[in-house]
Amino acid sequence: MDFPEENLLATADDREGFFITALGDLLKDGRYKVLRKLGRGRCSNTFLVEDLKSTSPSREYLAAKILSADATNALRRGVMDELGFLQTVKDTSTSGREPRLPILHDHFAQQGYHGVHYCFLTRPQALDVHAFRASAPTGKLAAYIVKRIMACVVEGLKVLHSLDIIHADMKADNVLCCGPSMAEIEETLKNEPVFIYGDFEVWGRQYPIFRSQPLQADFAWNTSPSDSERIAVVLSDFDSCLWADEPKPEIIAPFALRAPENIVRAECGKEIDIWAIGCMTYELLTGQFLLQPQPIDGLSIFQRLLLLQCCRTVVSAQRPHSEPNHGGCSIHRGLFATQSRGSDDC
Repeated sequence: MDFPEENLLATADDREGFFITALGDLLKDGRYKVLRKLGRGRCSNTFLVEDLKSTSPSREYLAAKILSADATNALRRGVMDELGFLQTVKDTSTSGREPRLPILHDHFAQQGYHGVHYCFLTRPQALDVHAFRASAPTGKLAAYIVKRIMACVVEGLKVLHSLDIIHADMKADNVLCCGPSMAEIEETLKNEPVFIYGDFEVWGRQYPIFRSQPLQADFAWNTSPSDSERIAVVLSDFDSCLWADEPKPEIIAPFALRAPENIVRAECGKEIDIWAIGCMTYELLTGQFLLQPQPIDGLSIFQRLLLLQCCRTVVSAQRPHSEPNHGGCSIHRGLFATQSRGSDDC
């Protein structure tokens, strides 16, 4: 069976267990109707759904992020706390507009072929900023567009940090262009048919293999400077978030975006998000990834581990007497070559 995107037959024992569904299927006791697939991530797939019990005078569409069975198990064990982060953002949102962050509309558990899946429903957004950049013929964006995008990112990150939340996975893939209106979504549904690669059978029923079809933003890569002020983006994917005042895991963020203090296993805080913002800005402006760490030729594993331990000792010794050594990128360069970043670790 060929699955061009996520392997729908891989189970939670395989560290996967993605949700399987079909057009017209109903979620949460018949409230939400599945319309198409919007995208997928490392531990979830996302579908456009219609709220059949909405009190709105017009149709209301939502994005249903459905965790894999494995991720749902991690949520239950407390290994990840995405619901807690989303709920905190919702509870502290007092303005009528979304503060560059997703606002949770509903959440529930849904039984599926691979077990129980937890679902988060938010307002539908458009394609991610990495795909938006890639839509430009040169693969890079004008400085005035990058300036606007990064201003929105910083605004959202400022709110997160004020809530003592570290995003910990800041990259262009996890920033979404603000989505179209409900009327525009309805128009898209009328004019763009659902794309299906094929189908497969489980439980004696045929299920489609959906292709991701993200909604399109109402601005383009060549938006003029005068129109760039309407560009808006929203931070997404809170499955890697951390509480700033709680113990951190040793490994944080994809390796190529890992801040120097994390590379040497020093104490990490909200500053790691700022490092990642710098990497993202470089990517959008140049069309290239800033870093692709590579082991230095000639060093054994033992020598590399010893060097890391030495760096960690130096940073720890300096920490009580000064601010964190953010000039530590020289350590990063000394340990690893600086080339274009690949996608294997991100």
